[in-house]
Amino acid sequence: MTTSRTRMCAALSGALLLSTGLAACGGDDTAAEAPPAPASSSTTPESTSATPTPTPSPTPTLRPLSRFEDRPQVKVARNLARAAALAVNKGDKSMTRIRPFVTDAGLKNFQRYFNEDFPNLFPGPLPFTPVGVRDLGGGRAEVPMCVWLQGFTVDRKSKAPVKSRDVEAGKFTLVRAGGKWRVEDMIGENRSCEKTVVKGRPF
Repeated sequence: MTTSRTRMCAALSGALLLSTGLAACGGDDTAAEAPPAPASSSTTPESTSATPTPTPSPTPTLRPLSRFEDRPQVKVARNLARAAALAVNKGDKSMTRIRPFVTDAGLKNFQRYFNEDFPNLFPGPLPFTPVGVRDLGGGRAEVPMCVWLQGFTVDRKSKAPVKSRDVEAGKFTLVRAGGKWRVEDMIGENRSCEKTVVKGRPF
């Protein structure tokens, strides 16, 4: 285990799957002739019935991962988790993708936390389940959560998980600046995640 992930694990221990389907109902392309019109001095053209319009089945709607998904603090944390995973998959160690969602300190923190993941792939955003949102006042907040810290990344060739699954209790710390919430850090909390479901979802 490298220094970056050791720090991340120590912080969290010390205190994504989807399937979709789409179906369409087909209709006959045959046309039916109308019966001939009564004889008259002029000829009435034949009429045809319209082809039924296929009606597509609705796309399944994903269930929210938690009851806090509409909170702005959780939304920015979700954006961070997605952007960080994509940065790893693209081999971008600068992690510029996460810049809109973090503070200056947050950028440095998450560059360090994700450093050891670059040999591997994220099949989806880093999975976590928020269990609340804490408004601390003064433009600061916390999102306590349970995070799938180890065992979600896969080998780039075999696509097999590179480590055993490990879910830890932690929290995102956030700062409100310029009217927007930004993540500053992810640190540990001393509580159990035994009864919290943490699901991974693919991109």
